[in-house]
Amino acid sequence: MTRSYSGNDMEKRLRGLLRDDSPDIAPDDRVWDKFSRRLADVSQTPSPDRGNHGLYFAAALALVIGVALYLLVTPARPHVSNAKGTVKIFDSSANRWYFAGEGYPGLGEGDIIKTFDDGECDLVSDGKYYMRLRSGSELLIKELPSKIFRSEIKYVMDKGDVLTYFRKVLPIHDKMSLETGSALVSVVGTDFMVKSAPSMANTWVGVLTGAVRIDGKDIDGRIKKDGGILVNPGEKVVIDKGKNPPEPSRMLGGEIADMSELYGMGNKEQVALIISGGTERVKEMLEMPIVYISDKSSSALIREMGKILGELKEAFVEGRKDKYLSNIASFEAFLDEHPDPKYDVILRLFIGAYYEKIGEHAKSIAVFGDISRKHPDSALLSLADCAIAVIFEGPLADPDKARELYRKILEKYPDSPEAEYARLRLVR
Repeated sequence: MTRSYSGNDMEKRLRGLLRDDSPDIAPDDRVWDKFSRRLADVSQTPSPDRGNHGLYFAAALALVIGVALYLLVTPARPHVSNAKGTVKIFDSSANRWYFAGEGYPGLGEGDIIKTFDDGECDLVSDGKYYMRLRSGSELLIKELPSKIFRSEIKYVMDKGDVLTYFRKVLPIHDKMSLETGSALVSVVGTDFMVKSAPSMANTWVGVLTGAVRIDGKDIDGRIKKDGGILVNPGEKVVIDKGKNPPEPSRMLGGEIADMSELYGMGNKEQVALIISGGTERVKEMLEMPIVYISDKSSSALIREMGKILGELKEAFVEGRKDKYLSNIASFEAFLDEHPDPKYDVILRLFIGAYYEKIGEHAKSIAVFGDISRKHPDSALLSLADCAIAVIFEGPLADPDKARELYRKILEKYPDSPEAEYARLRLVR
């Protein structure tokens, strides 16, 4: 059978491709998948005469150009995932509300996601970033970028708590902003959390990694043109409506722990040490050592780690030092019997920090020292070495030894957060 296509036929076929609204596949993936199959189909069918070749080639080229133009102007549409409890979506094009999970396709500009008191959900876009809306949150999609000619991703948050995790730092031409009643939070690539009061009177922003710019809003809701600040890793700020943002302050251990969900978003590591990326992360670790272990892990080894860590927490809460020491010894033995290079450093940093927390300075130094010897190429080695210096400077009251260790940190890890911390300690 021989096929040939007129210009009108090609237009109909292209429209057919673009009209497919299956919710299971992203719009751009549908188009390319169907286009490649159609093109392969027609290209394998012989034409009756050579005169049709030029027409076919021109029509195929028109189809390619049409699909490319479609992708250039089509927004990168995020979608709702992991909805729990009551979550509703407002479809601005249809002017109606849907319950999440009703097969609603990718979200568009003007759509609203609302979580009720019993609900929460994730907002996912192209695997680049994940936003978790906790209960009682409301988020408006103000502007989306095209797939290729990207502009700024803009969200407006009416109220609630939103955690944002970037799978990788966005390209320099990609920007994202989250506007609340009292502030504009601008970001290129980082992990952060925003809390907006229901009255929209103030906004809390905390940053784990990277940095965000905060601009205040005047009493009429307009973005202020001056007075903006940068919030760096491990810092927080509260912005009141009608005022410029104040100077950031350091996040407390409980606030960092409250953001621990960021470590479970976007298929991150199953085990993570909950600290910021700031210069004082060594102090955060020693003051409140926290390890995140995914409760969705399929690994029996990871689940066993979670069980042991739960027992350690109970012993610490009860104030039973003898029980704690027994459990921590069992945990060390467990790690020795089940070595896992992927998690060993994280878990031993946790053990060393908890030894220090209960006043076992010598045991803590020994654990941190073993990390340096057993994992000389670890990216967290500077953290272990700096922890030893902090212990000598503080609890052991040996400033000379501490200064010696801080100088070594500057030499070995000049670009690490611990190097900046060491500089600050050496000038005092």
